[in-house]
Amino acid sequence: MRRSLTGAALLLVALVTSAAAAICPGDPDILLQTTDGADGQARIVVGIGGVSRSFILDTGAPLSVLRESVVDELGLQHVPIPLDAISGATGRPFQEGVIVPLVEFGSAQRKDVGFLIEPRSHAANGKQAGLIGANLFGPDDLELDFAHHRIALRAPGSCRPDTMP
Repeated sequence: MRRSLTGAALLLVALVTSAAAAICPGDPDILLQTTDGADGQARIVVGIGGVSRSFILDTGAPLSVLRESVVDELGLQHVPIPLDAISGATGRPFQEGVIVPLVEFGSAQRKDVGFLIEPRSHAANGKQAGLIGANLFGPDDLELDFAHHRIALRAPGSCRPDTMP
């Protein structure tokens, strides 16, 4: 599990790094709007359980996280994670995960998306439903444009590195 998390984190870093120096011709398949929170973190609206919810966009997270209160509201089954298998940025281990049957963002839908569960005791900001990490976007090429408050999703391999010095 740690290897897949490390691999996902490296993939995300590569995507973010190459997005700044990439050429992505044509219109994106999906264009998402972001907003800035008071703390300066980018927010994105994602449909979970048929309800649009605000999430923090975490470009360094290989996995998405859902608040325990939202998991319970949706009646989803908690799945135990082996102790100390996955830790968050604070070093606190996640103990449970959940599979969300349908996640919607823009015109895209993802089925059976895995989320870590953020326990109520760890929740610092109850206004956000959780955070969105790299696993939600799958193999898509991402174009992150925080200055214009947008994320463009494109078919895998549609962006190429800019070879200009």
